[in-house]
Amino acid sequence: MVDMKLDYSCLLECIDSGYEGNTIEQKIVRFCKEIKIKVYRFKRIIENKPKCYFMSDEIIRIIKKLNIQENKIAECFFKEV
Repeated sequence: MVDMKLDYSCLLECIDSGYEGNTIEQKIVRFCKEIKIKVYRFKRIIENKPKCYFMSDEIIRIIKKLNIQENKIAECFFKEV
């Protein structure tokens, strides 16, 4: 199986607009704490590291936390580069 490269820019935009902070890094740290994902793991996923991907329960928690509309789910999680 070939690892797919996914574009998480939509997800990062949702985090950036939904959280207070001076940098996206600060926002990601707060976000990860709230959805119970380790920051290290989250960053590896959005950097498209091999064998790193969101689990379905993580996607559901993220969608609920960020209030992502159903029609934007594919764009935030499954859009190929």
